[in-house]
Amino acid sequence: MSQRACYTWKNEYTHRIHWQCAEEHTHTFWEFVFVTKGVAHHHCNGISGDLYAGHLAFIRPTDCHYYTLDGVLPNSLFPEGSGIPYEHRDIYVQTDMMRLAANYAGCSEVIDYLLKPDYPVIINLSDSQRTDLENTLNFLELCGENPQPRFEMLYRTLLCRILGFAIEQIYFNQKQYPLWLNELIQKMHSAELIGGTLSDVVKASHFSHGHLCRLFKKYTGERIIDVFCRIKMQHACRLLANPNLTVLDVSSLVGYDSQSNFINQFKKHTGLVPSVYRNKLKS
Repeated sequence: MSQRACYTWKNEYTHRIHWQCAEEHTHTFWEFVFVTKGVAHHHCNGISGDLYAGHLAFIRPTDCHYYTLDGVLPNSLFPEGSGIPYEHRDIYVQTDMMRLAANYAGCSEVIDYLLKPDYPVIINLSDSQRTDLENTLNFLELCGENPQPRFEMLYRTLLCRILGFAIEQIYFNQKQYPLWLNELIQKMHSAELIGGTLSDVVKASHFSHGHLCRLFKKYTGERIIDVFCRIKMQHACRLLANPNLTVLDVSSLVGYDSQSNFINQFKKHTGLVPSVYRNKLKS
């Protein structure tokens, strides 16, 4: 198999690769593979899968992998003027840096999640995440052979963002909530319900009170009354930024008839009474 590859740019942080080396190889570090154009067949640890534009694959240390395009092993550079049907950008991360970033995020278990499967974990980036990642990598391409501290800072913040993308999709976006629950949570944030009571939420769900509480706890791990109260307090924080609203106005808008009850709940969730919270916003 050929070892020829086409790098349009490379440094110690990242490579922009148009024609990947076909030789099966391993690393002693993590390699994040961000596909920006086209499709490649990725062969890793004896398992094959496709990588599409927008995919971000987490290649682990000791993974043994290579790529083919349309089932053909790359054995030459693209002919001049033929265009570039495929591109991916590698981001290299040392193991100790990976664990440091995961520990900082308070999610050290994400490393174990990424290491567990035989085939590397792949996440599908949103359009905004792709743009964010490409823009940062473009800045990193300005780095020369002797990186300056500012590039190291940029690289570290990039690593934290990438782990953030993974944590979002692993622990949040991929939770299999039923459609009715997703719709109900959206309604709980709406003006239609945020000023109402739990009875209004139950009515919107079309379940009995007891059945809804059991289902909500089953899927989310939290009590619906706690989540609804938290949503109300988050909305109250936004309302307190409006100087034309009194604390009593805010209390009423989030569905509390008793101002003292609202103040107690607000302090429970924020650690401050509404008046002090508002003063901190001003300052």
